[in-house]
Amino acid sequence: MPFDKCVITCFVLIPFVISLECDITTKGKVKIAEGKNIGLTEVPQFLPTDINILNLSGNNTENLYNNAFGPYRSLKELILKKNNIHHIEENSFFGLNRLNVLNMSENNLNLLHSYFSEIFLPLINLTNLDIGRNIQPPDTNVYHYPDNAFAVLEELSTLQLDMAPNPSFGKGFQRLKKLQSLTFERCYLKYLYKGVFENFSSEIHELNLIGCHLHFVHADSDILLPFPKMIKLNLEGTCMRLQQALNILSPYRGKKFTIINFSGLSCPVFSIDKYPYVLTITKDMMQYLKTICVELLDLSDNGIVDFEENSLLSFDAPGCLKHIFFKGNRFAFLKGDKWMN
Repeated sequence: MPFDKCVITCFVLIPFVISLECDITTKGKVKIAEGKNIGLTEVPQFLPTDINILNLSGNNTENLYNNAFGPYRSLKELILKKNNIHHIEENSFFGLNRLNVLNMSENNLNLLHSYFSEIFLPLINLTNLDIGRNIQPPDTNVYHYPDNAFAVLEELSTLQLDMAPNPSFGKGFQRLKKLQSLTFERCYLKYLYKGVFENFSSEIHELNLIGCHLHFVHADSDILLPFPKMIKLNLEGTCMRLQQALNILSPYRGKKFTIINFSGLSCPVFSIDKYPYVLTITKDMMQYLKTICVELLDLSDNGIVDFEENSLLSFDAPGCLKHIFFKGNRFAFLKGDKWMN
């Protein structure tokens, strides 16, 4: 009899203790459960069932089991970053049909093996997915992204993922018709061939391709043709040389941009005869950029030592420029003043 009482007491205390580990707060009508960096090894099952935001980042939840979030059908935002997750069961997200934001960045999820075709099926209202900073260095063979897994996310507007050296994005990505922002941050990119983005939505207006510095990136000049509505382009720290970056602007002659960030594209370690690190800007290099009405332009750290007349500081619509950055280059602004006067 005493043993039975002890067992009953334990079952009563378990939900109470786990609830205490997660800080439950309310902001307006939004109920938030914060369980960051508290050593959890699995998704807690005894939190309030009406929580809207669940943050479990910084734990050690290596596996997501089927129905792991079943009690929390009111979730709008789920944050699982930095959890060492390496396996997701097929029905892990069952019941999360109201979820808008899912962040599984900085884990150990293999893009080729972690995402079953049905894994995202319950997430019919997901608009923001971040699975970046998961990939480990792959080889340079063609890397076929699991497009069938992503194809069901028809409400998705923002997607953040990793970039393989030689990527191939299949036709399943064509179903993401509402996608507007595409970000690649952990980047092993080596080749950007014509048509690489052809299966992505023409509604995309923001592309971030950041920190691709392990290889020299070879880019065809028309890779951005699928994105006619682009207004934000960020290639910061991607070793593709400023000359190549300026050439891929050819589809945007006469268009308006909010941001063009081409900083740090000329990496000294990849200085070759065709694309030397020490660079003189010519009129031909600027033939597309000079026609674009851009508000913020960053050309910092590109080894620029000189520029021809009517090139670097010559724009068809100079009044558009609100911010321009040239730090880390080595040309004289006095010369620029001469050409601008």
